[in-house]
Amino acid sequence: MIRLAYMDFKVFVSKMDLLIRQGRGSEVSQILKSTDLTRSPREIRASLANICLRVGMPEKTLTLLNRYVRAQGRSLVQPTSLEVKEYATALIRVGAADEGIELVKNVNYNDVPEALLIGGIGHFTKWQYKRAIPLLRKYLGIKNLTDYQLAVGQVNLASALIVENNLVEAEALLIKLLQDIGLREDYQLLIGNIFELLTQISIQQGDVKRTMFYIDRARKLNISSSSVSSLFLDKWEAVGLLFNPETKSEGLNKLYSTAEKARRLNHWETLRESHYFLSRAFNDEYSFLKVYFGTPFTKYRERMLSGYKDAPDIPHEFVYHLKSPMLNYPSQLNIGMADMNGTPALAFGGLLHHLLKLLATDFYRPFRVAHIFSMLFSEEYYHPSSSPLRVYQLIKRLRRELDKQGIPLKIEHTIGGYRLSAVENISLLVDRGTHETESEPEEGRRQWLQMEKLKAIYPTGSFDRKSIMRTLNISYRSSSRFVSWAIHQKRLLKVVDNNRVVYQWYKQAS
Repeated sequence: MIRLAYMDFKVFVSKMDLLIRQGRGSEVSQILKSTDLTRSPREIRASLANICLRVGMPEKTLTLLNRYVRAQGRSLVQPTSLEVKEYATALIRVGAADEGIELVKNVNYNDVPEALLIGGIGHFTKWQYKRAIPLLRKYLGIKNLTDYQLAVGQVNLASALIVENNLVEAEALLIKLLQDIGLREDYQLLIGNIFELLTQISIQQGDVKRTMFYIDRARKLNISSSSVSSLFLDKWEAVGLLFNPETKSEGLNKLYSTAEKARRLNHWETLRESHYFLSRAFNDEYSFLKVYFGTPFTKYRERMLSGYKDAPDIPHEFVYHLKSPMLNYPSQLNIGMADMNGTPALAFGGLLHHLLKLLATDFYRPFRVAHIFSMLFSEEYYHPSSSPLRVYQLIKRLRRELDKQGIPLKIEHTIGGYRLSAVENISLLVDRGTHETESEPEEGRRQWLQMEKLKAIYPTGSFDRKSIMRTLNISYRSSSRFVSWAIHQKRLLKVVDNNRVVYQWYKQAS
């Protein structure tokens, strides 16, 4: 391990910055791994943390800044806006998006305007594009942004507008941006993103000719040779071909190839999208429902249904066959009720059950450790040292319990995190309530419906938290939101009865 003197760190940061600008990021990663950064002075830690982020090492950023941003007890340490911005960015990168989004709200945007952009991108990771748009508009309204910062903000705003189906504004913004920046060599990556977004717009508008024009323009840029950029273009080209009757066969072959390439590159969102479009092409109800129930984001599921006139009716529950839908599956694990073929398998409502439910919300993307922690311990801050250990212990316990109960399911560690996979033939029974672990609540209407359901089962009140979870088939996290809402609306009261917390209807309790 290389140890640097106190004054050497400023020179070190400058050298690492230069190497990154020269395109030698992998070299910087190796240097950072072999250098003791714990003795770095505070005044340059934010800059050092930024270096770590730029080479894909957000965990090191958290370690460098945790003692300042999350000072414990009576500490008089106050984090700077720059430290908070870098820390929040790292949280979003490692999967603790909710905490990162909340934290970045504390930044003085006049001092660090990029914090608005970071907050918007944090919402992107959760498919909360509607929430991102006001932040991005505010960012673009800040004075003294560089031309490149403005361009980045505009591209991100256009991306959000497309998802929210505001295609006219998004297209006008992108076309004007192209006119403003021309074909500057230092904007090549950004120009590639612009052409990809214009491709998405033309596909939604059903303009195949324009779709192929934009894809051709993007492929002529140097950046299109990179694996991920090429993958995006392959996907949209396949989709454009797929929905043209004359080129449907070519589109299918290209989409199959894209899906396989995405699997090899561990690019799970492209794999998800490929399966979605294939299910539409074949009117394959099982495959469509697999993507629907295997996607944790409310906005994505809504988007799957919008504009697809042949979309199947969405059932309350779905049986997901982990190996093949053509095989006979004697074993069925009910995720919501935590039972195997009708026999209890895990303690209902316990941490292991919530971990299992969380892992069953996404059939594609593995769950990162920080994401798991933030979902299971939503009231706690993520700590780069202690929080992963708690998640590892939980995963170890769940693995042991699955093995003890003879459930042929394993928690696989893969690139990017943890996911469920089958040891032998097994199916998972998942329902729409399973997504309550992940999705954002629809304020108002959903809670009123839940309350009416609860009233029908418990008309005289006096029920505990587990009863709420079981009746509404929701997670502990979602039940907390419901209880908080109901108490705020003066519909429920929290009462201690014989050392047991129960809930009663407001009028009956008073």
